[in-house]
Amino acid sequence: MLRGSLEELQTFISGVASSSCEYLLSLLQQKAVVAEDVKGTVLKFVELLSANGKLTHHSLSLADKICTKACSNMAEMSDLEWRLLNTVMSSSTLPSHLYNQLYLYRPDVSIGYRPGLHEQYTKWLVNYWYLQSVSPPTLDWMQWYSEATDSLSVMYRDDSCVVFQCLYIILPQLKTGAVGDAADSMLAKIEEESNNSHYLPLVTSLVECVFSVRLLQREEVWPNLSKVFNVLYTRAEEKPGVANILSRQIHRVVCSHSVTVSLLSHWLVQLAMFGPIHNKAHRTVEDAFTFLEETGVLTEAKLSAGEKRVGWDISDHEVRVLAVDSAICLCENSFDLYATLHDILGEISQAYHSLLAVKCYSNFPNAVSHRQRHRLLCLLLSLLSFAAKETKIQTELLSFLKSGLQKELQPSCRHQLEWVFIYLMRTSPQLIGTWLIEQMEPGLLTTEKASYVCSMFCIASHVCEHQVNDSSHLQQLDIIQSILPLITPWGMSSKFHMRIHAQATLLKIWQHAKDCGLREELSYSFPLLKANMEFAMLSGTATEKNSRKLLENFFYFKFDAVKDWSLEAIFSLWPRLLSMANGEGIPYCLFGQKTKQAVQEQCFHTVLRTCDPGTWHVKVKEGDNETEGDFTEIQRKITTWRTINPSLDCLEEFPANQSIRKDGLILVTSLIEKLPNLGGLCRTAEIFGVQEMVVNNLKLIQDANFLSTSVTAHQWISMKQVPAHCLPQYLNAMREEYDYTIVALEQTTNSKPLTHYDMPAKTLLLLGNEKEGIPAELIQLADVCVEIPQQGIIRSLNVHVSGALLIWEYRKQRLFEQEVSATTS
Repeated sequence: MLRGSLEELQTFISGVASSSCEYLLSLLQQKAVVAEDVKGTVLKFVELLSANGKLTHHSLSLADKICTKACSNMAEMSDLEWRLLNTVMSSSTLPSHLYNQLYLYRPDVSIGYRPGLHEQYTKWLVNYWYLQSVSPPTLDWMQWYSEATDSLSVMYRDDSCVVFQCLYIILPQLKTGAVGDAADSMLAKIEEESNNSHYLPLVTSLVECVFSVRLLQREEVWPNLSKVFNVLYTRAEEKPGVANILSRQIHRVVCSHSVTVSLLSHWLVQLAMFGPIHNKAHRTVEDAFTFLEETGVLTEAKLSAGEKRVGWDISDHEVRVLAVDSAICLCENSFDLYATLHDILGEISQAYHSLLAVKCYSNFPNAVSHRQRHRLLCLLLSLLSFAAKETKIQTELLSFLKSGLQKELQPSCRHQLEWVFIYLMRTSPQLIGTWLIEQMEPGLLTTEKASYVCSMFCIASHVCEHQVNDSSHLQQLDIIQSILPLITPWGMSSKFHMRIHAQATLLKIWQHAKDCGLREELSYSFPLLKANMEFAMLSGTATEKNSRKLLENFFYFKFDAVKDWSLEAIFSLWPRLLSMANGEGIPYCLFGQKTKQAVQEQCFHTVLRTCDPGTWHVKVKEGDNETEGDFTEIQRKITTWRTINPSLDCLEEFPANQSIRKDGLILVTSLIEKLPNLGGLCRTAEIFGVQEMVVNNLKLIQDANFLSTSVTAHQWISMKQVPAHCLPQYLNAMREEYDYTIVALEQTTNSKPLTHYDMPAKTLLLLGNEKEGIPAELIQLADVCVEIPQQGIIRSLNVHVSGALLIWEYRKQRLFEQEVSATTS
């Protein structure tokens, strides 16, 4: 049973008494002294005993024995005994004298390795047990802090995590200056490990230590905490996973404790708009997941059933989801909802207007600033139900929305701002008279931009249409009669956009008045408008065509600002309907229960899920005429899943590439000195299926200059080392033993033009040095010399370009042979 499975151990423990388990543990300890292969079983057995509640009396005696040995001669402690001690003391409540005993006999400060365990790690592990168990108020916390920061400077990689755990207990006891110094020391430590696998575990320990509830409750240390947040947030743009750690810790604190809002609101807003456009190396996970969604392999149904998203721990989506969850949780638990919303709205407004101030050449669709504004407005939309309860917040929000519509250029963000406007008007009808009608007065609208005027018409059309269903007959008529005179004059505007939006709004209101039985009253009040609407609705008129085209947009035709206010619409449907880039949409099933309770989970109108995106086409010239159309001819290389560099473990999944490499072209580059040329040739060789590439020294492929042009191609092609001085023996051996034809690329008296030479299937291509070319002694060993026909004045091409031309010529000839063979068969 000592070598049995863990399932057998679990079954055994569940069926026997505690005394039997403790007796067996004694036997296992004795056996483990002589049997190396059962040490893992012993450790797992101790953990299972603890999990089943049967590690009782024996845990005390076991800990006491190991503590006694540790105190008498800690240097002779075995790995098994240290791990047993760690497991027992972490899983059991032991008398304080054992912790005190270990603390008094902890290792000294000398640095060095004991077999299997670092002495500094041992020291701080014991310190952590001691601080966690007794935490005496009389401790000299500055002395503890000084020792911890000194140890950080010498400890090895992830061993520092245990010091961070101790600082989690120590920092809340320190003064403000010491907290800042400790945070700087921890930041410096994790930056030392920024390029290895220990970085994220260290960041996790740092975040849990610095952003603990006890520190967040101390207002005087907020500047220090903000500094740490800013450093990590900046680092997160380059290092996937850092922002996820930050968002998880803040979400944990917000959902489980009552903390001050003013500090967290800035962080939550920053996290809510997180999601940089990563460089190629960091886009792999997101692109792969998008590919799985597009091909139907991974669907929302599977996600909602509990399947984990690929790369969720480093996904930008997790950061945004947790930020929205946290903001909603703050509002749910707030004792002063106005103060909470005031802080969050203030941060959203400040961030939004900062992004609007970005220079116009960076404000193209789906640019970083555009995406970030879109994410900020998604956060705002998710908090609308809370904003609708506070009159003061509504006033502040309307001011922000007006400013945004006056400056925003992107249609997607404008529609989001309009959604907020419409929602507020629908849930607080008094705003229609006190704000909307006042803003639409001719004296005010004539001074605004055309885009702002069109937005006001859009808002008015939604308010009139849906407010009819929410009000009495007289209220309905009063609203429409107040708005129609304000819109009618704009139907004759000299500016096309204003004119067509006004006409579409009038058509929509008039049609809806007919459906609700208000046409007669309106005809009596506006007889001229009746005649104009009847003419405009005649099929075939220019007004009717242009207006109908605008009204076909999902936002005008099928959208309901209140009924469609849902997680699905905000985060999943709208990014698609607004033509946002892939990756902006978030499945609503990823959000927590708090958010689903505060915001309607699914969209009320199922038809919205089948709508097409808004009609924002680019004008292209065809001859002398301008037409609107979509671009379907795009670069194939930007298809997301084709930009992914697969891992070496997946090589067997590419049989086509493997078969290509059996053709037999060997590329010899031992004479080439410049690494960019070697890297470029390696990339070319991999793309066109060269069997093997020979270099002067394999160490060259690790150089940054080589890697910058090879872009991992060396991982997918056979690389061989043949020093330049060994080339004569190598070439003779390849000809005599493997029947290869030696083709030298060089201009000689007898060289053949590339266009007149048919390369054999088994060809060895020899390239020369950048300056000297191929030495005379190697030319004599070649079976044939080939040159590229030239028509210019310059004597020769770059060796990378020359090699690429010959490699392509070889591949073209093989492809032609395959086509001829296929045609013949």
